[in-house]
Amino acid sequence: MIKRSITIFLVLICLVSIAFFSWKYYEKYKTNTIVSSPLATVATTQAHINSWQPVAESIGNLVAIQGTNVTNEIEGLITKINFKSGQWVEKGVLLVQLNDSIEQADLRGLIAQNALASVQLKRNAQLVKGDLVSQSDYDITQAQLESDRANVDSKRALIQKKHITAPFSGLLGVRQVNLGEYLTPGSPIVLLQALDPIYVDYMLPERYFSFLSINQKISIKVKSYPDRAFIGHITAIDPGFDPQTRNIKIRATLNNPNLLLRPGMFSEVSTLLPERKQALTVPKMAIAYNPYGEMIYVVEKQGNDFIAHQRAVRVRDAYGDQIEIVKGLTEGEQVIIAGQLKLHNGQKVKINNRIIPIPHTDEP
Repeated sequence: MIKRSITIFLVLICLVSIAFFSWKYYEKYKTNTIVSSPLATVATTQAHINSWQPVAESIGNLVAIQGTNVTNEIEGLITKINFKSGQWVEKGVLLVQLNDSIEQADLRGLIAQNALASVQLKRNAQLVKGDLVSQSDYDITQAQLESDRANVDSKRALIQKKHITAPFSGLLGVRQVNLGEYLTPGSPIVLLQALDPIYVDYMLPERYFSFLSINQKISIKVKSYPDRAFIGHITAIDPGFDPQTRNIKIRATLNNPNLLLRPGMFSEVSTLLPERKQALTVPKMAIAYNPYGEMIYVVEKQGNDFIAHQRAVRVRDAYGDQIEIVKGLTEGEQVIIAGQLKLHNGQKVKINNRIIPIPHTDEP
């Protein structure tokens, strides 16, 4: 019995010794790891509340307020071209003349017939009073006159269709026909577009619908003039949403007196939403995006050390280089805006705000 107790006592002593030396080794390993962990240098800024006007960003397509490919209604041979490619024309200006010599000759004959029918009707009107001509003959003469007048009007309309004119004022494109060419009905002659004002069509997600209204201000940028913003206003909103994307189509109108904006241009559209007060904002560069949502690093002071803590946040709208935080951050907290790419949660950092990067702004 005594021997068994001694054995148990020795086993317990061995276990305690093993545990003690294991703990010491772990403490030494942990200390060495902390000492060897590099001190990351970061730049920070404070989260602050300010008054701002958020915008809804989208991609738009510029569309002519009026545009058509001028064509001919009837066939004919081109005898005159009265425009140059790229020319500005007013409504009603003659663009192309088709050969109408046969129709003009027919018209002269019809006019002569109409004149004869008119004279005959006047003569019969006198004769019918003396019962020298029957009422039936008089009615036939009157009907013949109306028929001749209709034939004249029809021939004049046919001739007019061979005078192809501009349906509205605008800028012509590249000429697509040549002198002496025979045109079949519907042949494209030249593109005509009215460019001032001009439309921009774009779409926005359903969440912005309650903020949209007619005459609401918008701003666009195009690649051709990257440093210039063009201002317009919403003129039409589709009555329903696209069932596939749940987006709503919007049309805005912009003045274009210098014709700098052209149909088909790719544009970045910013719709100015109603101003919202007390928005908590941080620079966009402070936000890290991952499959689980948006993350941010917040710096907290612990003793003489600065520790970086990763935190999940919820963002809403962006304006320029700033983005609004609606959850996960409070005013005055220090957030990291540079150097966070190689950080891990709980790491010590060194703050150096002399190397803050220059933000890229999309503010209109």
